Amino acid sequence: MKIIDLYIGKSFTRCFLLVLSILGFLFSFFEFILELDEVGKGHYQLTDALSYVLLTLPGRILDLLPHSSLLGGIIALGLLADKNELIAMNAGGISVRRICWSVIAAATLPMLASGILAEFIVPPLEQQARTGRLVALSDASITFTKDGFWARNGPVFIHVNKIHLGGVPVGIDIFEWDHEGRLRVFTHAREADVTEDKRWCSLMSSRRALRPKV
Repeated sequence: MKIIDLYIGKSFTRCFLLVLSILGFLFSFFEFILELDEVGKGHYQLTDALSYVLLTLPGRILDLLPHSSLLGGIIALGLLADKNELIAMNAGGISVRRICWSVIAAATLPMLASGILAEFIVPPLEQQARTGRLVALSDASITFTKDGFWARNGPVFIHVNKIHLGGVPVGIDIFEWDHEGRLRVFTHAREADVTEDKRWCSLMSSRRALRPKV
C-alpha cells in the first residue's frame, strides 16, 4: 500500500507543481504588465517593477495554492484513469476512497507550505515590495528607520509605521510646520485608503492645531 500511496503522491505532486508554475507565471506576467503603466512616474523604473513583481510572487503563490491543489488532484486522477491505472488499482483491491485519501495525504504538504508562507515569508516581502514601490513612485524625500519611514514635502513631515497588504498605510503621523520652524498642526490616522488619484483618505484620524506661545 505504501508503494501505491507514494506513486499517487508523486503523480499529484508533479501535476500540482506544473499547475502552480503555470498559474504563477501567468499572474506574475499580468502583474508586470500592469506595473509597466507606472514606469516613468517619480523614480519608478523597469527594474523597480520587476523587483516588485518578484517580491510579491510568494503572496500570489499563497493565493494560488488551494486552486493548484484542486486542479493538480483532478489532473493527476484524470491521467491515472486515462492510463487505466485506477482500474488496475481497483482490481487489486484498492477502493476509490483509499485512492482519494492518498491524494488528500499528498495535499497536506501544500497546506503546510501555505502556513509557512503566510506566517513567515509573505508579510515581510510584501512590506518591502510595497514600501519600495511607494518610495520609487514618490518624488518626496524619504528616510527609512526601524519604525517605518519618514517623508517630507516642504514644511510637512509624514511618518508611516508600515504598509499593509493592498498598499494600505498604517500608523500615520503628519507634522505641519510654519515658516518660523514651529509645529503648527499635528495629525494622526490609524490607517489611510489610497484612492485611484493617489490621494490619501484617512480613517479614524485625529487632528490637532497647535497655537504658538506668545
